[in-house]
Amino acid sequence: MVKWIPAELHTHTLHSDGRQTLEELAQSAANLGLECIAMTDHNTQSALIDQERVQQQFGVPIIPGMEWNGPPFTDIC
Repeated sequence: MVKWIPAELHTHTLHSDGRQTLEELAQSAANLGLECIAMTDHNTQSALIDQERVQQQFGVPIIPGMEWNGPPFTDIC
């Protein structure tokens, strides 16, 4: 049987075009009962500098990712 895992696999922080810090995203995820999130800022992983601390503080694993923007129509997540 397949287990359903509540998760958000596409998020952005203030380091990209998001409106929240990594801490705020993790807090929101914990409040919603999500089991993990993926941080996928555009062309940077700088928000992940505090990844370990934030994961421990809120109990929400953070999957590192990046939405790479190249020439038009070539976005890769």
